[in-house]
Amino acid sequence: DEFGQEMSEGATIWQEYTRAADAHDVQLLRQWNQSLDTMLIVATLFSAVVTAFVVVTFQDLQPTAQDLTNNLLLEVVHALKNPQMNISQSLEPPNFIPSSINIWVNGLWFTFLACSLGDAAIAMLIKQWLNAYSAGLPSSHQLRSRMRQHRFNALIEWKTAQIIGFLPFALSVCVMVFLAGLSILLFSLNNAIANFVHSFGNVF
Repeated sequence: DEFGQEMSEGATIWQEYTRAADAHDVQLLRQWNQSLDTMLIVATLFSAVVTAFVVVTFQDLQPTAQDLTNNLLLEVVHALKNPQMNISQSLEPPNFIPSSINIWVNGLWFTFLACSLGDAAIAMLIKQWLNAYSAGLPSSHQLRSRMRQHRFNALIEWKTAQIIGFLPFALSVCVMVFLAGLSILLFSLNNAIANFVHSFGNVF
């Protein structure tokens, strides 16, 4: 380039910058998108598995129709044995209090679902950022370089790399929360099965 024209619109530096930046961005975006895609698949699979458990266990947090029927039948029997009993008051359903085990198990598993869905939502938001990062760049090398650098600085300012790196760790914490609930449930059902599962899990 001629002296004094090193930073002009048609200067070689902009072409070189664009070439190097495009190569860097293609590799970086591919790596980030692959990481996010993997995280989304794992989060979806885990959420589906835990949802299947929650569908069964959350029913223990509220009285079933069978429980209400049994309680009413008992009250009717008591009323028949004691004619002086106030039937209208005796037929009132008793207060239902779920067991502490059911509360802990469902609380942990609902926490997992909230955490997993939160991770997935953040991952989808970041993927939208990455798609917008390389879209709509002008054809002029100078303008393209300036706009690209502005967007790259924004990614650094918003700590995008740190967030992407944190998402798998957050999902791992969610899995530990689920396993804690599973352990509580298994020990409440059968100690032998719970110990076997723990021993099998410790191998891995």
